[in-house]
Amino acid sequence: GMPTSGVGGQNLAAQLPGHPVHRLDRDTSGWVLVSQSHRTTVALHHAFAAGKIDKTYLALASGACPQQLDIRLPLNGKRSQTTCLRLAQGAWPICGEATLLEVTLLTGRTHHIRRHLHAIGHGIVGDPIYLNSPERFTGSGLFLSCVRMAFDHPGSGERIVAEAPPPRKFRRIRWWRG
Repeated sequence: GMPTSGVGGQNLAAQLPGHPVHRLDRDTSGWVLVSQSHRTTVALHHAFAAGKIDKTYLALASGACPQQLDIRLPLNGKRSQTTCLRLAQGAWPICGEATLLEVTLLTGRTHHIRRHLHAIGHGIVGDPIYLNSPERFTGSGLFLSCVRMAFDHPGSGERIVAEAPPPRKFRRIRWWRG
């Protein structure tokens, strides 16, 4: 529930000794890459721009999604690509059925995953902005979390992989055993 950056001290950037290299939407949970030096921040920004930092998300999308998705829709006039793999599918209040997706961004734009899934008619469950129906599931907030991040350390070149189990709200989905 805390924004990555912003005005005042009520954000992640103001609470940390380092600098967030990217941002997550306020309602998205998961990994945020933080740098301790300006030089490293610049190097990691370049790595993001070159597509050398891998981020994997879990998203619960409304409706029944195909086994695989490759969404290529421009966002803000820029090339944008999202790939999704269906992990599970089952009944869900309000939207009738939902699909748990493993999502990989091949580019990075504001509200990227949320906008791409909404555009194809499969908005993320709990999304207060990009809805595909007039009703919204309000039980546990936005079902979107960055669960894995991998990158080469700018100094040593060592491959760093950060993974975490899905947040509790994902583990409560009865028809998925992740």
